[in-house]
Amino acid sequence: MKHLLGIIGSPRRGGNTHILVSRVVEAAAACGVAAVRPAGGESGGAAVSGVSPGRAAGKEASGENAAGRLSAADTANAGSSVVDGMTRENTATPGNVRGRGTDTADLVFLADLRIEECDGCHVCWKGKPCIKKDDMNGLYRRIIEADVLVLGTPVYWYGPTAAMKAFIDRFVYFNCPQNRKKIRDKRVAVVIPFEEEKMDTGEFVASFFTRCFSYLEMKQVGALIAPGVGERGAVLKKPEILEAAARLGRRLEKGIE
Repeated sequence: MKHLLGIIGSPRRGGNTHILVSRVVEAAAACGVAAVRPAGGESGGAAVSGVSPGRAAGKEASGENAAGRLSAADTANAGSSVVDGMTRENTATPGNVRGRGTDTADLVFLADLRIEECDGCHVCWKGKPCIKKDDMNGLYRRIIEADVLVLGTPVYWYGPTAAMKAFIDRFVYFNCPQNRKKIRDKRVAVVIPFEEEKMDTGEFVASFFTRCFSYLEMKQVGALIAPGVGERGAVLKKPEILEAAARLGRRLEKGIE
């Protein structure tokens, strides 16, 4: 059984991040990995694995291609999970859909959750639960149980959204011998849409994720960078980006790095 978890860090429901993450997951479903109910967002595509999908336009936040990233033609179907830090419309209970066979997939909006900043107390390094009494404790379990993760964030001031950054900061939980094995070798892909047209605008964000995943010994399958998509749903007018997202999904399913 494969379980896919999508994490959406955008404050927009039905926005470009939501659309693209959903597209990656839907592509996975088409491959028979799982059928997923979108968490209410838009879809779009971007450059993956350092390849620009014709510099696709659409506007949201910046993104770039980095190691392990695919071109718009390389990403489409795969099992994955999506968490988006969107703040519009509540989705406290993420969708859980059983796909073909026994595979399942969830979409989670970070904006619907309460995730506090990491205090750096290192209690988790001693094999104890995080002292923060928030929703991240429940997400730890879901991250561990997932076979594939799909993270999406627009570019806000040349970085990820505050919701996504707080989420990643709490990954310190996995930075100890007791917990590292729970995430080591887990497949992951990222989606980064943004408003500017320059691909290098998203490169910093893509590099941020690549460094984090590499340090934790995770397997990043690809990164979809989608420039020129600032308005909500703009990526829907970028077929090359949408196709890139689909290719990324397929790549995830195959476990290609």
